[in-house]
Amino acid sequence: MAIPSHQGVGDNPGASRDVSGTSATIVVDASSRAPLMLPSSKFASDAEYLQQGDDLLLIGLDGTTVVVRDYFLLDPSPDLLTPQGGRVTPAIVDSFTPPEAVGQFAQAGESTATPIGQATSIVGKVFVVRASGVRETIG
Repeated sequence: MAIPSHQGVGDNPGASRDVSGTSATIVVDASSRAPLMLPSSKFASDAEYLQQGDDLLLIGLDGTTVVVRDYFLLDPSPDLLTPQGGRVTPAIVDSFTPPEAVGQFAQAGESTATPIGQATSIVGKVFVVRASGVRETIG
């Protein structure tokens, strides 16, 4: 199994770059479903994990940012690996990632609120984020 190196810095997705000791933005595409290599174990454990649309953002203490494009579109999402042999599974990523719509809630059952919409057709995958932060595919 091939593990991609840190590819794509900024707007040049084909570039490779050593990011040790620098503040950089690393952009990788999750569509290959192969495990993705993070800069280090320290980065994996200390980074802030955020969801931005379908992308996963990891922001390190030194400002290094890893953007994993379309991470949340894949089922299952790829593992994140470290050079030291660490593995961050999708379940761990989900537990570290706060819900995208914090403070916004939908309620099941009878409600006096007016519905905000109804899906009549779906193309691709559509997700709902529950009040608990659990993300589910809907059909």
